[in-house]
Amino acid sequence: MAHGLDIYLDVTRSDGASVQFPDRLLGAIAAAPVFVCLLAESTLDSEWVLKEIRHARALNKPCIPVFQENWTRYTGSDADVLYLLNHDGVTILERRGLFVANAISDIAAIIKKTIPARTGRRRTPRYTMPIFIAAFLIAGVIALLVLPNLRDNDAQSPTTTPAPTIATTVSAAADSPTATDMLPTPTLVSPGEVGNPVTSNAQWMIQARDFDGVAMVRVPAGCFLMGSTIYPDEQPIEEQCFDGFWIDQFEVTQRQFADFDGVKATDNVFDGDQRPVERITWFEARDYCALRGAWLPSEAEREYAARGVDALQYPWGNTFERDNVVYVENANSQTAIVGSRPGGMSWVGAHDLSGNVWEWTRSIYADYPYDADDGREEFATNRTDSRAVRGGSFIVATVGLRAADRNGRSADFQYGLLGFRCARFE
Repeated sequence: MAHGLDIYLDVTRSDGASVQFPDRLLGAIAAAPVFVCLLAESTLDSEWVLKEIRHARALNKPCIPVFQENWTRYTGSDADVLYLLNHDGVTILERRGLFVANAISDIAAIIKKTIPARTGRRRTPRYTMPIFIAAFLIAGVIALLVLPNLRDNDAQSPTTTPAPTIATTVSAAADSPTATDMLPTPTLVSPGEVGNPVTSNAQWMIQARDFDGVAMVRVPAGCFLMGSTIYPDEQPIEEQCFDGFWIDQFEVTQRQFADFDGVKATDNVFDGDQRPVERITWFEARDYCALRGAWLPSEAEREYAARGVDALQYPWGNTFERDNVVYVENANSQTAIVGSRPGGMSWVGAHDLSGNVWEWTRSIYADYPYDADDGREEFATNRTDSRAVRGGSFIVATVGLRAADRNGRSADFQYGLLGFRCARFE
């Protein structure tokens, strides 16, 4: 640009249509030295905008608020919004939501005052600046989620070999019965059962089981520290404990969904029997799990299945491994067959808990501390409260693939990046 600014623009379609993927913006914010946010009348009603502002604040990014002329002065107390407003800003004239020349000049001046010029072979210093249109006039719409209607042929089903089930050990009787031997023989409780929680991930041997044709894996009894210090919505970190449950080994596939007569209003974007179901609302996912005598896992259950007692950063460990996950760098902008990245398997044997598609949870997307008894786990409702989604997707960068990362979507929301899996007791 004439003002020496490199502007981040998320355009991936080759047919001329502009498609913005909000999840990818988080990676752009992390990479850019300045965060610019357009503030209009309805900006702060958008969950996307608030997530991006929170993300910028967590990274301690310099910010430039750009006020539309009809902006109403903020009177709230949200710390993330106040962080944004505490930076120098500019006001633009109303012009169909576009920046006018003088506003861009003012923004450039603030950037050049805030960020030292890069050195190099260019004559004119340039600065990378992601422009996040936080609201378009009165509408306040941040993202238009349209995915290309790519259709792929069905692919071969993944196969896994479950590890042996932990055996129950029984005390042996003595050769010569005594009075003590006449008492009932005690059964030793295996690690991971109620009364003997696991204390490390390595203690657990993977148990897999078929429930009506669907592979599920056992998540043992144990405790872990839920949350992280990365983002404010993942704090405070608190211990959560479980008596054990089963969770789908893979994301619900399109074949499984059809086999159980699942019902949803919108076709999948990416067809394939062994691809995950997507473009499904929370209500439709909840009702499918009920057909199997199961439920959507809570945020805590799903995070525990991914991280375990060791509270790992990723399902496979604490170091990011690109070959273990379907994400923006290797997905070719589409979903993959479930279980196609076996190196990303979690400690309990579950696949794709990171990447491929976001997954619905039972939980309302509410602030921590997490409390399963405060009403956030209500699932017999038709309210469109924002529900927590977990795991990242095929267009997410590294920061959004952590097992503790969380986001929220309205329960009636559906798009080609969002699927689910189910959980149950015996």
